[in-house]
Amino acid sequence: MKKCRRIAVLLLLGLLCLSTISVYAEQPEEESITVRKKKAEQLGLAEWVDDEGYLLESFYEGKSDHDLSEMGLDGLVRTWTQEELDAYVQNLNAGIACYAVTYYQKVSQINPSTGKYLYTGIFEVDGILAYCMERSVSTPAKGSPTGAWQEVTNENVRKVLYYGYNGPAAQGFTYVETALATGEANGDGDNSLGRAVLAEIKTLASPPGNFHVWKVETNGGTTQDLAFYTIEQNGKGQVQKTSKRADMTDQNSCYSLQGAIYGIYGDAACTAEKGRVSTGTNGISGTIELPAGTYYVKEIASPKGYQLSAEGKPLVISAGNTTTVAMADDPQMISPDILVQKADAKTGQEEAQGKGSLAGAEFSVKYYKGEYGEGVDPAALGKTPDRQWVFQTDDTGKIRFQEEYLVSGDTLWTDASGKAVLPLGTVTIQERRASNGYRLNPQIFVRKIANSSSGLEIAKVAEPIIELELVKYRENTTEVMEGAVFEHVSPDGTVEQAETGTDGKIIFQGLLCGTHEIREVSPPVGYRENRNVITFLVDGEGVIHVTSHADETYGAVRTTFTEEGNLIIEVEDKVGYRLPETGSAGASALTVMGVLCCITAHQIKLKRKDEENE
Repeated sequence: MKKCRRIAVLLLLGLLCLSTISVYAEQPEEESITVRKKKAEQLGLAEWVDDEGYLLESFYEGKSDHDLSEMGLDGLVRTWTQEELDAYVQNLNAGIACYAVTYYQKVSQINPSTGKYLYTGIFEVDGILAYCMERSVSTPAKGSPTGAWQEVTNENVRKVLYYGYNGPAAQGFTYVETALATGEANGDGDNSLGRAVLAEIKTLASPPGNFHVWKVETNGGTTQDLAFYTIEQNGKGQVQKTSKRADMTDQNSCYSLQGAIYGIYGDAACTAEKGRVSTGTNGISGTIELPAGTYYVKEIASPKGYQLSAEGKPLVISAGNTTTVAMADDPQMISPDILVQKADAKTGQEEAQGKGSLAGAEFSVKYYKGEYGEGVDPAALGKTPDRQWVFQTDDTGKIRFQEEYLVSGDTLWTDASGKAVLPLGTVTIQERRASNGYRLNPQIFVRKIANSSSGLEIAKVAEPIIELELVKYRENTTEVMEGAVFEHVSPDGTVEQAETGTDGKIIFQGLLCGTHEIREVSPPVGYRENRNVITFLVDGEGVIHVTSHADETYGAVRTTFTEEGNLIIEVEDKVGYRLPETGSAGASALTVMGVLCCITAHQIKLKRKDEENE
């Protein structure tokens, strides 16, 4: 399509400009000078032309390219041929700057739709080919001062310079067409040719990010703004740090994405360091500018709560663009073994007494993200645990942080090998159900996990045992009695007997939950058995409730409780009579008395029979 348009334009130019070409191109130079001077006289501009019949530089002062195009100055404006323009641009691109900002080096092209010449100046800013952005504004004079470079974000202007004359992706447009389209894209155009070129360029893709278009003011803004482009050869790189276990680290002040330091290297072995970047609070680092190419990124220092990564990743930098490479770190975590170790509070040993057991106690374990003061329970501050579980002790009174000890609760965190782990944070441990024979320990154990080497301190829980102390007294005295035998029936149906010692006491330890019975089965010698059956209940909280009432005719029974809640039963026996043991002096006397009683009774019976016979 462009070739067809070019051909059409050339044919039209040929038809419209045949006479002009014959006058200005084919005539000898002397004849051309005469023709130009004659035309200048006809236009009243004789005083404004030089010896060769071209308009003086002073004529252009205060006039725009639009003004010149409208004045019909064909032949009087000194312009470059395309060959001269191309040679100039070649030198310019090669670093040979021939001119500063100039106004008199003009190029022209006929507008095929009107047949008129369109003029535009050729400009150079800081050694770079530039284009007029404002056709309605006066042309800057040679050597005019320019303002600071300002980047142009107008996408159409960027496209015109990218696809226009001398652009990185030039599409065959002339300098004039490019300049006219630049003015149109900037909102200061004046002709159909510029609009047609712009319409064609608009359909093309946007230029790449390393293509930058700039503009400068000239003469403080009183003359035309000029546009030019540069191509950035460097690119930028940065790092985006993330956590491999966001479920552990998100909203957890024990971890931070800020402060990771990454080295940027020129080799895959990460030995030739080119620079460093460090991450901010959002995990994104600052940028490093480097020539386009492939580099490698490796962590030098990990941020708070994370393990240092040994991974190296490629970073491909392209000119004019910012490339971000994602780097993920493993959070520090621990794999605790024993969470709880129960012990008997009375002995301090990890061994149960009596019928008690260290197995089956349940503990509530709560995990909170974040850092709290030493010994501070986050629940007391109104915090909700992020995860919580209920674990149960084994036969040795231990709870291990393993699935087989778990009764209920959330899913356990696990590492890559499937082992249960805990992230940094705060853990609380509290007994919620005591094991059989023991009373609940209500203490809350607070444990901090500060780093991967800190571990988790075991909660050593001393549980008070539930026990019964039975004391035997002589009736109405404080004299304790040895040798009384009592029977204890447990809730599980087992029966045990024990005898009071020299202190008059029997202690039953590890009382199970449920109903218990205590009865005397053998009193000391010379005393009557106290036939009261004492019943009491041990509830699920380890609290003892006495449910029986004593009959004082059998002897007194008193029940009291210790500060710990254990039961004390005091049982009194009344004095009674029973045959002494065989072989004693008393036994002989009683035997004689028995014989005498029998003889006397027999004689009385014989006497009564004789009286009846009479």
